Amino acid sequence: MSAGPYRRNTCNGLGRLANTALYQILTRPENYQQTGGERLETQKSERSQARVLDLGQWTAILSFCWGRLSMSDVFEKRVRAAAVASWWILLIAVGVLLIQWILYHLVMSARPALLLSLWGPGTTWSFVQTVWFWAILIMKACVWPLALVALWLTLWARQLRKRADA
Repeated sequence: MSAGPYRRNTCNGLGRLANTALYQILTRPENYQQTGGERLETQKSERSQARVLDLGQWTAILSFCWGRLSMSDVFEKRVRAAAVASWWILLIAVGVLLIQWILYHLVMSARPALLLSLWGPGTTWSFVQTVWFWAILIMKACVWPLALVALWLTLWARQLRKRADA
């Protein structure tokens, strides 16, 4: 069972209680403003009794079960995931462009009559060649900004990781 973006070490009996407290912290924004002497109330799963945790106890449970909880770590992982996704999209787009380029050369060298009939009456090979060429050119023009975004996200994720480690 995954603990989401948080690391989970061995915390046998405390895991369920810490999960409940973590859920309460993350779903109720007012819990972020609580200070030292205030208390967080969590529900035990087996019984319907309320268990009151001091903020210091909560910090000890959280640091024991998941290590340091940092919103910058979560944000850095999301930026890194976006960078990986953008590289995959870029790879797929380049693959589609490569297939289009190969098909363009094969069709323009063979010039099958079926293709002209699919485009409609009065279509010439120069028109098909021009439209296909411009379509590939426009697709290439869309891939370059995607490559820049992927590179930017990758560098940003690396910078966030260096700041978190420092």
